[in-house]
Amino acid sequence: MMGLLSFSLAVSGLSGIAAAMPKHQRDLFGRTTEPGRARASRVAGWLLLAGSLIAALSFWPVSVGLAGWTGLVGAASFVVALCLTYRPRALLPGAAVALAASLCGWAVQGWIS
Repeated sequence: MMGLLSFSLAVSGLSGIAAAMPKHQRDLFGRTTEPGRARASRVAGWLLLAGSLIAALSFWPVSVGLAGWTGLVGAASFVVALCLTYRPRALLPGAAVALAASLCGWAVQGWIS
């Protein structure tokens, strides 16, 4: 469960970081956004990636958690890259769904344990 939580947080975080880049902004929004919005998107993306790392380290021991998190981030970057290549307009709604799923998973995990 925590692996899925970590993966969905990584997808959301990498989507936020991608949304802060001018080239991807044109793909996602049809124009570049204001610098303040891009900065907020970048900060939110990095915070979500940090949350992904925390989720991985809370489930696995540190050595396994770092290795597992690296693999999860690699898989998440592959998903984000595929979305940016073939369906860029679907990336942000997909990232929102992934974030909502990760928050629901975190809440369920808290209730179970």
